[in-house]
Amino acid sequence: MWGPYAEKFRGLIRDGVDLGAEARFLDMLLPRASTVLDVGCGTGSAVAHLRVAGHEAYGIDPDDTVLKVAYENFDEAWYRSGGGADLTGPWLSARELPTTYDAVTLLGNVLAFLPAGTADDLAERVAAVLRPGGLLVVGTTSATGRVTIDQLDRASEDAGLRLVHRFADWHLSPYRESPWSVSVYQEPNGALHFEGPDGIFVLAE
Repeated sequence: MWGPYAEKFRGLIRDGVDLGAEARFLDMLLPRASTVLDVGCGTGSAVAHLRVAGHEAYGIDPDDTVLKVAYENFDEAWYRSGGGADLTGPWLSARELPTTYDAVTLLGNVLAFLPAGTADDLAERVAAVLRPGGLLVVGTTSATGRVTIDQLDRASEDAGLRLVHRFADWHLSPYRESPWSVSVYQEPNGALHFEGPDGIFVLAE
């Protein structure tokens, strides 16, 4: 099923096409050296770009065809075979991955291809591995798919995750019933720690 997809992205990587927009979006949201897990990482570009930006990023994907492209182009140690249903502390630990994260991501329609009826389980598993203040970031077609963004909204709320941002793309365009959505949910029992000043210099009165 994923062979044509893998070949397409193998060519895009070979041709030097910019595949870093998602990682730049995440890099803006996260403190330096954050720990990130990309669920459904596909051919691995987001993980690789986050690594270049200094984050401890890992990717998991259940399809060996797309993971092969990641292995060919990036460090194989960054990737594992697995999916959202595997997200438990023991599973992560057994694969020598961190068991908690500053951010968990599902990028590029991963949500829409998950099995129908799995939104609640996914949200609960993500909430269990997020650190206080950690983020779940989802980019997907808004209203179509086996799991829709509305279903994830409800499931995330039930799991204790709060929707804090929604955009129409990775470039912060306003979301107005857009066909594509980028959603940021947060674990509300803490905050990510930013060292600053990040270009902020408050003037004294």
